[in-house]
Amino acid sequence: MSKMSLKKKTVIIAVAAVFMAVIIVVPNMVFATSSILAEETAVQVTAYAQGIAIQEMDNETVKMPANVTLTAEPIERGEKLILFKIVGGRVDINGTLYTISQGKGVVIKPRHIVVLHCQGTSPDGAQVLLRLRVRYFWMGGHLYVARVKGILKIGEDTKMLLLLRGHARIP
Repeated sequence: MSKMSLKKKTVIIAVAAVFMAVIIVVPNMVFATSSILAEETAVQVTAYAQGIAIQEMDNETVKMPANVTLTAEPIERGEKLILFKIVGGRVDINGTLYTISQGKGVVIKPRHIVVLHCQGTSPDGAQVLLRLRVRYFWMGGHLYVARVKGILKIGEDTKMLLLLRGHARIP
């Protein structure tokens, strides 16, 4: 019978340990990754913003308080882009509440920009279009803050400029 050297025994034990670790860890990693992706696609994010709405009326500039709340769900995630849909929201301009029913948007990760277009209705039933361009900043953890510029178009003839600051917590 031949004797195995200590070096050969050590190599065999190391290979066996690595093999066992791979058998245990790889299925758990695949399962964990698939459940994380499944949870991420079902996540809803609600963003809040407040600021002012500016409207030109009778050759005068009128500034009014404005609040926007939007809820979004991701549609598709990529390395540089996230496509999402707006599932609901509201815009409150000086006490008048506009309901947002649907919309779509995109997060451009390398530039820290969000662009979105939404549709909804005013209290009197007129169509409302909301277009926002958001510049966001990471504040640590799951908190993001943003500067928001947008246009709220009510019916055919009324437009308001929105200048807002907002925040969102991403779960």
